[in-house]
Amino acid sequence: MKSLIHWFIVLSMGVMVVVAPQQSFAKTYAYFIGPQGKIAKLDTDTNSLAQLTLKIPAGVTTDKILGANPITNHIYLAHCVRLGSCRVGVYGLKSLNLIKELPLESIDPDIQMVLYPDGSKFLIQYFAPGEGDEEGGYTTDLYDAKTLSQIKNLETIFAMEEVMFSSDGKKIYSVVGGDDAKVDIFDSSSFERLESRDLTQIWRPEPEVFSSGIESFGNGRILFYENVKVSKDLPDKLDLGVYNITNKAISPRISTGLQGDAILSTTGTKIVFDENEDIIKMFGNERQIMGFKSLGRLHIYEVSTGNQLGSISFSVKGSGKIRGIRPDGDKLYYESEGEAAETSKITVINIKTYSVVTSFPLPFKVLSTFFFEE
Repeated sequence: MKSLIHWFIVLSMGVMVVVAPQQSFAKTYAYFIGPQGKIAKLDTDTNSLAQLTLKIPAGVTTDKILGANPITNHIYLAHCVRLGSCRVGVYGLKSLNLIKELPLESIDPDIQMVLYPDGSKFLIQYFAPGEGDEEGGYTTDLYDAKTLSQIKNLETIFAMEEVMFSSDGKKIYSVVGGDDAKVDIFDSSSFERLESRDLTQIWRPEPEVFSSGIESFGNGRILFYENVKVSKDLPDKLDLGVYNITNKAISPRISTGLQGDAILSTTGTKIVFDENEDIIKMFGNERQIMGFKSLGRLHIYEVSTGNQLGSISFSVKGSGKIRGIRPDGDKLYYESEGEAAETSKITVINIKTYSVVTSFPLPFKVLSTFFFEE
């Protein structure tokens, strides 16, 4: 039920927030990216909205957003053709034009990308076709983010969906969940494995808890859960904690007593818990969970103390998802179902004053959210 969320794409797996280094900018914009390059650009101060569209080449589908670079103002999309191969298209968010298609080919649309914290380089992992009678396989390229040229090809040494960087960019943390949960630490220049840590020692084992695992991660911290329900047929009942990879510290346990999904704030000092409930359907006497329904309730906890800071209630329809937190750490953007099919509603919530700021409709489902400062 729980799964790792890619650090780069906040809240897709969850939430990935792209934050530029501390500089003086006039405005922070939230970009909500939809299918085929549709964009809603939101001024996060005034909440004014503009509708934009990337200029996608004919015959290309681009329903997978790989990432964005706030330093170069680039956004990266998977370029796939029907029943064919995929490449990576790089677009300028100011011009909306395709700048370059990277010289790589993947025979699987599952392309992954991770940006270095300073925006200078990025890693791309893809399934390269074989040559002649040779079988293809996953490989990883290191690129210069400014020139968009390949620096070198690397061995595939970690799963890109489970990667984050240390704050100084000198280390790569590869996080693996499941029964063999661990974090492997690599040097980000040489890609030498420096250390491997067993994460299963962090949480209480079964049968003391019903289940446990990793909820999400970012900023060198791992948010983990322990499901303390006593029966399979009961709703989840989650305890939460945060493991700091740098100093190996473990935060106090937070007993939510609730079911839902959680993310860390951009600073890593708060946990935002999105409460939900099961959608149950009976097949004769058999009870099956068909999905989850948002309850429109967020609970905010302080990591250092485990104390609950506040709660917020708001109107939602159907399923919902946290789509991002503004780099300032004050506003959260929550997507729920819109009034019409394939539309959505964004609710803007102040998680410092625990109040709803506004809400607005979007004419598409959101694939990913990024923040750019201009």
